Amino acid sequence: MSNFRAILLILPFTVLTSIAGGQELENPSFEESGSPPPGWKITVGATNADSGPSSQVALSTDVRKDGDQALRLSGNTRTAKWSALHQEIPVQPGHRVVLTVAVRSQDVVREE
Repeated sequence: MSNFRAILLILPFTVLTSIAGGQELENPSFEESGSPPPGWKITVGATNADSGPSSQVALSTDVRKDGDQALRLSGNTRTAKWSALHQEIPVQPGHRVVLTVAVRSQDVVREE
């Protein structure tokens, strides 16, 4: 198994519903600092092993699309638990949800 690191930057994004006036995510551009960023919850998104380190979740000013910060999720071959961030938005059945997201990755390889 080669040693690599995976970095995923989630740049500012917004969720809008077709409900009159729409509804945006709280802190959609990750401008408010914190861990997790205000309005977001961290959960385990995927696991590779029963024990081992979790992926890192941080705000980054290095690479961003709009605003001052972006979300950075990172880990490597030792990472056992991959974190995911989420927030819940109430949507009525049959209503349309529009997602806009910019994502950048680095050093991601397929394990054979």
